[in-house]
Amino acid sequence: MRKMTAILMTAMFLAMPVAMSFAQGEKAQVEKKATHESIKGIVVSVDAAKGEVVIKDDVTGADKTVTLDNKDELAALKAGDKVKARLKAGTTVAESISKVKKTHKSK
Repeated sequence: MRKMTAILMTAMFLAMPVAMSFAQGEKAQVEKKATHESIKGIVVSVDAAKGEVVIKDDVTGADKTVTLDNKDELAALKAGDKVKARLKAGTTVAESISKVKKTHKSK
């Protein structure tokens, strides 16, 4: 019985690094899936010639210049619009920018 317990304990001890490497591999795969970022804020300015929109981020309060290739979406934006931009991860290139409806708080 002692011999069997010793064998099982050794097998478990040897299997732990393998199990941990699988867990790290799954974590790396999850991190790779983050292909988009979002920013919500108020449009500060629109430069149609450059295809750029400056958005004041609601979270950080910082102005962020975002590039947008879709001329129709760009033409629909004006300073003061509340927007949500979907950016390619790690860039300032917007895949889309959409207006967010303002909600009225009831008293």
